[in-house]
Amino acid sequence: MLKDDSWQAIYENLIHNAKNYEIKELLGVVKTIDEKSFSVGEKEHPMQGMMLWDYHRYLPDDILVKVDRATMYQSIEGREPLLDHRIAEFMAQVPFALKYKDGTSKYLLRRVLERYIPKELIDRPKMGFGIPMFEWFGGDLRDLFEAYFTKDKLSRHNLLNNEYIQKEYQKLKEDSALNINKLWFILVFQMWYERYR
Repeated sequence: MLKDDSWQAIYENLIHNAKNYEIKELLGVVKTIDEKSFSVGEKEHPMQGMMLWDYHRYLPDDILVKVDRATMYQSIEGREPLLDHRIAEFMAQVPFALKYKDGTSKYLLRRVLERYIPKELIDRPKMGFGIPMFEWFGGDLRDLFEAYFTKDKLSRHNLLNNEYIQKEYQKLKEDSALNINKLWFILVFQMWYERYR
């Protein structure tokens, strides 16, 4: 990341599961996206551009999709009160210094909540909903990789670099450090392709 020449490149490297060089090795191409959100950050603060990118991309394309699937699956209609258009429009006009101040994120929201909620609840660390992918796919579910990462199955579409996939898969077999999400995405694609080709 230290070699990157823009805040956009730094942020993309920070949040993406696969880096551009890995995508190039897997697919043989790299597609860069001209993201206008970051030009907003150039005017005020780089993090302002990052927040706008999250608002336009990460929130609707990832977080809200997952919430919608999980709630609809259980026949529950989820509500996200902080995404009310009036709140979003108001916060878009609030100066960055009230969103992130002295190393505190969501500064304004935290100050408002202090009136209603105990401070220890506001200041506790975020807790995600991650699943133990490495443990699952390094153990009981490893057979899925064996079934879908064969040379025959990978060559049916000829879209992915088989050599690269085998190299990454070997890391999993050896329990060496790797980003399991990359292999998971490839596995999901392989399963989808086998079913719908």
